[in-house]
Amino acid sequence: MTEYRCPGERYAISRAVHLGRLARFYPGCRNCKHRHDTGTLSQRQAKRLSETEHRGHKPALFQTEEVGGGALGTLVPGTAHDLAAALGICLARGLFDPLSPSSGAVRTETHEPAVVVAGDGRPAVAELVAAACKGLRWAGCNVVDLGPASSACLLFAADHLGAAGGLLVGSGQGGPHRVGLKLFGPGSIPFSHDRGLDVVQRQFEQGVDRPTRRFGGLRRFQSEGPYLDLLRPHYHAIRPLRFVLDNACRPVEDYLNQLIGGLACRAVAGSADGTRLSERVVAEEAHFGLHIDDDGERCRAVDERGREVEPGRLLRLIARRLVGGGGESAGTIVVPRDIEWPQVGGGPDPPCTVEVVRSEPTRAAMAAVMRRSEAACGGTPDGRIWYGTAAAPLPDALHTLTHLLALLSRSDRPFSMVLDREAPCG
Repeated sequence: MTEYRCPGERYAISRAVHLGRLARFYPGCRNCKHRHDTGTLSQRQAKRLSETEHRGHKPALFQTEEVGGGALGTLVPGTAHDLAAALGICLARGLFDPLSPSSGAVRTETHEPAVVVAGDGRPAVAELVAAACKGLRWAGCNVVDLGPASSACLLFAADHLGAAGGLLVGSGQGGPHRVGLKLFGPGSIPFSHDRGLDVVQRQFEQGVDRPTRRFGGLRRFQSEGPYLDLLRPHYHAIRPLRFVLDNACRPVEDYLNQLIGGLACRAVAGSADGTRLSERVVAEEAHFGLHIDDDGERCRAVDERGREVEPGRLLRLIARRLVGGGGESAGTIVVPRDIEWPQVGGGPDPPCTVEVVRSEPTRAAMAAVMRRSEAACGGTPDGRIWYGTAAAPLPDALHTLTHLLALLSRSDRPFSMVLDREAPCG
């Protein structure tokens, strides 16, 4: 009897389920060896399947900053289970010790490491989160389930709990209809292809041999309270600003509602893809607009006229708030190598003179350099602004939104005028 098994899944399915998935153009069918078994499907359906067979070239599973990153449905629970198990095995064996930002040769926990896990709140990723939790526990890890969380909130929780690693199932860099896994390691460092993801990839491709016979534990932790406590002090004396928020990360919206719930600020909802942000800002006569994606890591701002703010100017504006004139952090910022960015100094008194430290542009490298240099903030041209909090360095669009609200509450000057004064071009 023929066994039907979808690519990447660990269990067999019946022929009826196979035919049903073919009829619905299930993404995994494009790479299935049984895709030509159309059975009782109509000739019209069989023809359409044949015509679409060549479409959607399957991308590599491991990307630069994440795993997956394809359309919803392309990353199946079986693959999520094995990826999480590979991460757990690497954590249990201390394979990420050289990635730790500390200079000592101290090994990480090798027995029952704790791993924080979260999803982005979409119902479509719930099954993947459950599979990832099972894979980590199968590898002997103790799982801490955060529920829905942004990338920054997960990083904060990992540092707060002293976890050995983390895993986030979200939309990643692909947009609201995509799914990808972000992995984090010791020291709350995000993994990138050159630091961390390559280790997990080797273990995943070798196969996930179980390192322990003990199934890991599972508990839940509400991380949003301690995380939002970092931001609440900035929400005193916020004037009644109106802004358009194009948000592709649901937890960020929940966090924001808690922060401005008792204030006169008003967030006008936009589209998740941010395609008409400028038009909406002008139509709503808003003070500014912000598009947030990549699990709450990246943002793109426009001023009250609908003009996009260059990432370098936005970083310069935030850096002046954090470093110059009564700033709250050390006078260091981190920017990528070989990229021309505006000087952070200049503008009105008091002068803002800081040390600029260069880094590779990947998330793993930025996080390591941020922590090592104790930087106040950092940024990359793709819209990530990093913050050197008391916890782990966080690439956090909600932090950026918070600082924008505080900056624009200093006076009634429009955003464009604040930019020209605090972060002039050139």
